[in-house]
Amino acid sequence: MEIVKGHIADIRDFGKLKFLIVRQDGNLIQIVLKKEVVDDELFEKVKGLTKESVVEILGEIEREGIVSVDEWKELRVIRNSLSHDYPEELAEITIAINEILEKIDFFETIIKKIQKLCSQKKK
Repeated sequence: MEIVKGHIADIRDFGKLKFLIVRQDGNLIQIVLKKEVVDDELFEKVKGLTKESVVEILGEIEREGIVSVDEWKELRVIRNSLSHDYPEELAEITIAINEILEKIDFFETIIKKIQKLCSQKKK
């Protein structure tokens, strides 16, 4: 899996929503943390991060068997087809949306695995 490893370039804190901008190999990657989704302990640890803190993110998703390397890459391609490629033609938009709809069961499975992991960690 492509684990994000790098230095915090910026932090935007909106209370229950935090954005970490991580610099990795000259690229900036945005990480979004929502309090209602993230484990309480992890959310508290994030509060202690400052610019230039070193972080490693997403490793647990793979270790816990939530998403494999290949699945993660496939999901990123689908996401990028809508959020970064900005299709303009109706046919391109339709293809991108259909790719997402074909994966809806997989998305639900991922959400359930993450919810289960979070509830186990809270115990």
